[in-house]
Amino acid sequence: MLNKQNTVAFSHDFSDLRERFEMQRDSIEKYFEFLNSIVTNVKTFKILKSTVFLLLYNLVESTVSNSLYLIHWSISEKNIRYDQLSHCLQKSYMEYFLKNQGFKNVNEIQKKKLIDFFDQYFRLEKHIVQFSYGNFVSISGNIDNKKVNEIGEIYGFKMDRGRREEELLFVKEMRNSLGHGNISFSECSKDIVIGELFRIKNEVVGYLECYLNTIENYINERRYLVCLDGE
Repeated sequence: MLNKQNTVAFSHDFSDLRERFEMQRDSIEKYFEFLNSIVTNVKTFKILKSTVFLLLYNLVESTVSNSLYLIHWSISEKNIRYDQLSHCLQKSYMEYFLKNQGFKNVNEIQKKKLIDFFDQYFRLEKHIVQFSYGNFVSISGNIDNKKVNEIGEIYGFKMDRGRREEELLFVKEMRNSLGHGNISFSECSKDIVIGELFRIKNEVVGYLECYLNTIENYINERRYLVCLDGE
């Protein structure tokens, strides 16, 4: 079953996910309006600018986390069987299952035998998949375009390659440097002008809007099913 500690108070409708994203995005826009109008000393302004990286990364991680929760809920709510999952999700689910059953240090020959056995067993028993995204994929503090692509390989979706991704990586790195105490808030943005922050914000928000469109199509078209995955 879905792990309650990883769930969010969703209405289980994609419109709720998009509404949450838009609320967080609008809060960031308000913060930028505040930055653009405030008159303060240089040190305080640097600290306020650095806070942007925390706000943007929180938007990134919450958007991805909430979207994965919705994917898992969609699968669990419909009582999807193992043999109905797309091929990439069957493979990912098998890895998840073996790990949770304690088969972590087996060699490749043993692993193949286990996979063959449980694959047949799940198909014969019409095994219903119930799995929490929190235990299925790790995302905390680690979301950039590379990670999104890795998640896409697990679930079977692809992002638009035309979307710029350097800013997403930069935001993650700045957030982690601040969070781990590797750099101070006053140092973090000392060489970044407000106009550059606006550009970074717009690129990250644009990337996430593209991501949400991808996930919406994935869920609505039920791309997690084997008969629709095109494999």
